[in-house]
Amino acid sequence: MVAGYVIAYSCDSSIGYIDELAVHPAFRGRGVGSALLRRAERELVMRGAKFVELSVKSGDVNALNFYLKRGYVVTGLTYNLNAEVCKLKVDSQLAPFKCKSQGNLKGIGKLTPIVWWSRLTWQFDHKLSGEVGSRPLAIYDEKGVLVSYVEYSIDDGELYVEYAAVKDVGDISIIKRLVGALKVEAEGQGLSRVYVSVDASYDDIVREFLSSGFRLFEVEFRAQKNLLS
Repeated sequence: MVAGYVIAYSCDSSIGYIDELAVHPAFRGRGVGSALLRRAERELVMRGAKFVELSVKSGDVNALNFYLKRGYVVTGLTYNLNAEVCKLKVDSQLAPFKCKSQGNLKGIGKLTPIVWWSRLTWQFDHKLSGEVGSRPLAIYDEKGVLVSYVEYSIDDGELYVEYAAVKDVGDISIIKRLVGALKVEAEGQGLSRVYVSVDASYDDIVREFLSSGFRLFEVEFRAQKNLLS
């Protein structure tokens, strides 16, 4: 029987990321989780990480308490949003957007992810996406400039945005285009609901998603630890 496991990696030279840590119920309370966490942190330091970050769902008080007791501090929030596809509102005054499942991705490296963990996991997730069947969606403006890039998966008739980045986090018209593209993509495949995560610090982006028909259904804490202190 496996007592527990941890998944951690670093695509950045100074920041590590803990993706998952789980302990079998039969082994909880025996220090297994603490041992796994220490091992992951040591490995990250050996790979050059100075900090490590992770995410904890707001309803999982036990997990949050576990990390806080071990030196982690909450540094931000992530809003998990969803919407019924039929209720998504598209701005009719916005010039028609262009989106392609494939195309010129020049400038993709200059896009800014709308959720913090993508800054750490993008390289890994992008490589993995081709292996697990995630689908790319590139969104362009009238001049053919790439303004947003999305990778999503489909599960049980619903669309899950795994990665989303935009050219300018202050340009709300890009979010309008993004919502429109997601609606078209979902409708074209007969999907009923769309899920997306957004950093709570991007107030204008959050408001635009909510105005477009999305609703908040879950909050996650962003936590960080200084591995050298």
